Amino acid sequence: MTDQKKLSGGEWRRQSMTTLNDYVPKGVKEYPKELAPKEPQVVEGEARVSEFRKRSNFWRFTIETIGEQPPTIEVPIFDFARWEVFADLERVEHEINPETGVIRVKVPMGKRTVTGWFRNTPLRKIANGISLFSFAALILLIVWQDKRGEKII
Repeated sequence: MTDQKKLSGGEWRRQSMTTLNDYVPKGVKEYPKELAPKEPQVVEGEARVSEFRKRSNFWRFTIETIGEQPPTIEVPIFDFARWEVFADLERVEHEINPETGVIRVKVPMGKRTVTGWFRNTPLRKIANGISLFSFAALILLIVWQDKRGEKII
């Protein structure tokens, strides 16, 4: 098998799906059978969604509502306990789709920018601190060894 075959088409999809179940939140009733859509989906009401961007701890999209009722949008991001969702700068409540485990948010009427931020847990803050301390200690050790004329690497 070549890299080209392994990293394209059905083989790429198969590999992506096998690792996906490692990241599904507790309580999800059904593991995904398909890869997530590339953009948020309107599940109630009417709206135009555009400019979707995401990173590991952040997502954002622009929405223009249409019609009489505030739309409900499903964001293709698993809902873990530390997500905070905002419409413009105002915090809004969100819910979880119990079947798929993804974020659902009812967006107020009008043209809005909706963002989600994943906040660090205390354990993650401690782990990041240890990593930063270790990296700084390694740099100091290298500088100290270099000044003594010894080679580390």
